[in-house]
Amino acid sequence: MVSRRRQTGIPSHFVADRTVASSSSASKKRGARTSAPPQEPPPECLVVLITGAGAGIGRALAGELIERGHIVYGGVRNMKRARAELAPLIERPEFRLLELDVNRPAHIERGVLRIHKECGRVDVLINNAGYGLYGAFEELPEAEFRAQLETNLFGAMRMARAVLPGMRERGHGRILNVSSILGRIVVPTGSAYTASKWALEAFSESLRYEVLPFGIYTSLIEPGLIRTNFKQNMQMIAGPQKAARKSTAKQKPAGKQTPPASPYSFLTAHIGRDYDGFSTGAQSAARTIANITERRRPAVRYRVGLDSHGYNFLRWLLPEIVFDALLRTAVFFMARKQPPAAAGSAPDSSSAPRSAGKT
Repeated sequence: MVSRRRQTGIPSHFVADRTVASSSSASKKRGARTSAPPQEPPPECLVVLITGAGAGIGRALAGELIERGHIVYGGVRNMKRARAELAPLIERPEFRLLELDVNRPAHIERGVLRIHKECGRVDVLINNAGYGLYGAFEELPEAEFRAQLETNLFGAMRMARAVLPGMRERGHGRILNVSSILGRIVVPTGSAYTASKWALEAFSESLRYEVLPFGIYTSLIEPGLIRTNFKQNMQMIAGPQKAARKSTAKQKPAGKQTPPASPYSFLTAHIGRDYDGFSTGAQSAARTIANITERRRPAVRYRVGLDSHGYNFLRWLLPEIVFDALLRTAVFFMARKQPPAAAGSAPDSSSAPRSAGKT
């Protein structure tokens, strides 16, 4: 395994994109029609592409990897915000910022092409982009459910499809798909998010055995609760209330109308609760994932965080009927503590889920 810290850094001819851009511009002015082949970094210096590098685990992981002497291309959706929030990383010559929305094929093609032009290869792809959509399934709009799968599952597939040809031709590469402990267990109100992660797990395992003969290793990272902005950026939807607001918007009632409460409010009230006491710091998670990134032959899956290991152990230890009984007991306890709202009754504003943007 590559040593954890390097003091030497990367060769000077990889120090900045603007150097490449300025020399290219000068060549055009001189009328040069030939372009020099990319000067590849030394083998011990990994070229890593991270999606969702603007915050949370992605940002912490990018910082950890450049400290170890690797070149990191950080994919973000919002370049303006990233330039402000990632200024310390951008100042480092090992870090390259990419505009990369995993739902936009043009971004992916342009980003991978740039990496190959500058470094000649992608050694490691870390599919970290994603967000959480929560709410009772009956109340989740189909478009929102599809959008969850589009980002968390198909976004990772698009990225893998883009880097696989180059990895296969070189005879080596690693793809790390950041899943979740919820790719192994389920929670009520998590039908969309857990479906995306369970599907990502199946895809990753199947892909692993397809590409192993070419020296490419596909692995899963299963974090538990990590102290990031993930919770603040979750999308939490109370469907009937949202639908009621839309349906009454075109009407002109004489008095104020109150949208009906969700019959699932006893479940949605628990979304986004503070469980920081069970969580792992982003920097600690980043160190663990960086160690996995440097493994030449990574295993099929890794768990990050004490709670992730604990949940997985319980799932392995307990028979399915016992695990089912535990979840049923928890749901009935929540229902007794906060009885389901009667149809047409006023919603409890203190328990109504709030909506936030994607990460």
